[in-house]
Formats: sequence, structure tokens, C-alpha cells
Amino acid sequence: LPTIDITPGDKPLLDRIASAVEAVNSDARTKREPLVSVILPIYNASETISTAIHSLFAQTWRSLEIIAVNDASTDDTSDVLRHLHRSCPRDISFRIVDQPENLGAYAARNAGLAVARGNLITTHDSDDWSHPSKLSLQVAALEGGAGVACISFWSRVTPELVCHRWRLEDEGWVHRNLSSLMFRRDVVDRLGFWDEVRVNADSEYLARIEAAYGDAAVENVEPGLPLAFGRASELSLSQHDETHLSTQFEGVRARYMSAARRWHERAKATGDFYLTPGGGSRPFPAPREFVRAEPD
Repeated sequence: LPTIDITPGDKPLLDRIASAVEAVNSDARTKREPLVSVILPIYNASETISTAIHSLFAQTWRSLEIIAVNDASTDDTSDVLRHLHRSCPRDISFRIVDQPENLGAYAARNAGLAVARGNLITTHDSDDWSHPSKLSLQVAALEGGAGVACISFWSRVTPELVCHRWRLEDEGWVHRNLSSLMFRRDVVDRLGFWDEVRVNADSEYLARIEAAYGDAAVENVEPGLPLAFGRASELSLSQHDETHLSTQFEGVRARYMSAARRWHERAKATGDFYLTPGGGSRPFPAPREFVRAEPD
């Protein structure tokens, strides 16, 4: 893979990673089909969004549409996004979608999905960094395989690039990156949108794909190789007591996924896996902690 470097400066190391696309072989940068839409839900991320989006500007896959969904941020996120829009490379499409009110990350994803033009669709968190080859490797996996979706891997790091374990059930430093899930347009036509809960909707959507298309529907891309760094934050909902990752074993996350999988089993008989945006038509119960209206 193309190497990376650290630029001088006072910012945290994670925000000083240099991934210069100019250093990549020019053949790898040729603009090709299919178009990939990358949806970024953003809320009060003025300090980190430049790192995420600059890592997308540096992708070797150039047939790229970046959809930045500003979820009614109250900080300087809007100004930063406008600056990034002006500096976007000319061969990449950059679109800003402004939410009228803060509705949470999955509602923001759905707003981006509603306007996405790509043949392939993926998401990206507003405080993470992706290696220049990440999207190219995922596109290659879908072009060369029979699956309808693929997922790559990441490491969770502090802003100073100290890796740590965060998945209680996994060993080592490298884990599946649920926000890297890339899927074909046909998946959207059949399954619809993300559930607009506060947490865990990425796990539900992945499980819905596997229920609708079979266990072989999702391909793992370069297992064990971290193609992204996920910024560790104590403010993350995955670290909150009531929605902590540990509740996936016994607690609110486990109850949510159990209810979702019961719906998936019913849907296998009817063929109706479609979920409309808005959360009002959810065909299974969600815990109170998941639907409470407060900023994500």
C-alpha cells in the first residue's frame, strides 16, 4: 500500500497524517466507474472533520461523491465545510446537506442516502481517517466477487495514535469497521434505509443484508489490515453506560438486535425487508434508550 507520513505541527498525530494522493501511481488514480457515494453524518465536528474529509480527498479511487450531512451543528462546522468544499479536488464531487434540526447520525445518513447518486454506497465517521487505498480495495472486492456488500477493518486509536482494544469479544488491535460497510445500489432498492435510532443501526443494517441475501452476501476486505483509524472518544455513545458496547451481550443493545432479528426472520417469509426513513414505521420494538430525542 502507499506509505503515509506525519507532517510537522502542534495538532494531534491523528490530524497530521499525510496521505498525499500525488505520490500514488497515476494509473491507480484514473477516474473509473462505478461512482462511490460516501455519506458523512456530522454534528459539532469542526475540530475533526477536516481530517476525515482530507483522507477522502486523497483516495486513489477518484470516481467519488462525498455527501457531508451537517446535522444542525452549533459550532463552526458549517464554516469548515464551506472551506473544504472550496478546496475539494476538481475530479471529486462534494455536496453539503444541511439538516433543519439535530436528529442523530442515522437520520443524517438517511438524508445523505436519499440524494446519493452512486452505484456503490458507504459511510464515514466525521472524526476518523481512512488510508488512500481503502475505497479502491473495497470497490475491487465488490467488482471481483458475488457479494452485494463488503466491509473493511480498522484500529481504534487515541488522537496521539495509541492503539487500544475496544471490542470486548475480539482479541488484538484490528477489528471490523461497521461504518466502512459498502453496498450496491440494489441493496437500497430492496432494503431501504437505516433505522433512525441513537445507536446500533449499522449492526441492524448489516444483519438485514445478511438475512436478505444470505451469509455470503458480505465480504471481508483484507482482514487484519487496518484501512482506517477510528478516533477514540469518551463522548461516544458506545462508551455511555446505558448504551455501552457491553450491552450487546446483555442489555439494551442485545434486546434491540434480538427484536430486529425476529423481524428479519419474519421478513424472509414475506420478502419485505424495506425500512422507510423517519423511524415511524419500525416493524419491531426498540428500547426507550435508543429512541430518546437528544443530540447524537
